[in-house]
Amino acid sequence: VLKSSETLAGSLFRDHGLEELLEASADENRLARLCAKARDLVRMFETLVLRDEERNVRHPDAARLSVELTEQRRMHPVICDVVSNVFYASRLSTSDAARKNFERERFPVRHLSGHIPDAPIVWVDLPYVQVEKGAGDLTPTYHNPAERNVVLTIVEQMRPIKGGRPTSLAILSPYLQQAERLENAIRDRMGALEHLAEFKTAATSGAWAGTVDGFQGSEADVVMVSLVRNNGEFGRPALGFVSDPRRMGVLLSRARRQLILVGSYDFFRAQARRFTGTGNDQSGAGCIPDLMEELRRLHQEKTSSGPPKFVVVSASVLMGGQS
Repeated sequence: VLKSSETLAGSLFRDHGLEELLEASADENRLARLCAKARDLVRMFETLVLRDEERNVRHPDAARLSVELTEQRRMHPVICDVVSNVFYASRLSTSDAARKNFERERFPVRHLSGHIPDAPIVWVDLPYVQVEKGAGDLTPTYHNPAERNVVLTIVEQMRPIKGGRPTSLAILSPYLQQAERLENAIRDRMGALEHLAEFKTAATSGAWAGTVDGFQGSEADVVMVSLVRNNGEFGRPALGFVSDPRRMGVLLSRARRQLILVGSYDFFRAQARRFTGTGNDQSGAGCIPDLMEELRRLHQEKTSSGPPKFVVVSASVLMGGQS
């Protein structure tokens, strides 16, 4: 691009540093240093905080520019624990007051099928494409029709608990194509989804479905996440955005009371196994090995009020045998 700009860019751009960049492009080391500086400027908040942490290690008594908030009051403690252990090295905790409030609080929804319990985290499982065809992701822009059908089935069977404030609902995906198709499908079926009027949309746009990037900073009582990816690859080619800790951190931390993950549990377990304890570079699977290990640990545990902390529900059972 820089070399092409030499003939395409006008003198105005040359006066604003283009000549220097053209010179730098001839020296790979110099260009790499300039690109690193540019990245730090684009991600300025992160740069300031990280450098402040580095200074604090060298000079612990110096005044801090930033403080890490390590106590939360928004998410159910089980959801918080997963987010904390996977993304924050277990530094994030739930306040005692919030923990007691969640113990007293009524669960905000009921699932008419009876197959989804009042668990803080639920995984609705579709077949792994290496074992059974029909639930794989599609390209060129990633989307997953099988997962959309499951999400719509869950929405059809979900009802808010009446009394108190309206229950908020959000349906998220890392992929724009999946989010748009989910939103269109919901709008097309509004006749069969009249009960959605009893819920509150969590997105400022009023949409029921959206991308994780468009939902940052928002929250909902119940969040459903369509993970989309389900294929025969391994590592980054198999997972794409889903391996990005930043995107997954947002996805998993938006739910206040119940987080419902829709995807192939065996596919994600296979990704985690491939990059755990084998000496392989884990960067190909990003945060997935840590996430799946955390969910495995929760599988046998129960909340203080009785329901399980985490359950896996077969999509075929949920849909009456039609996955």
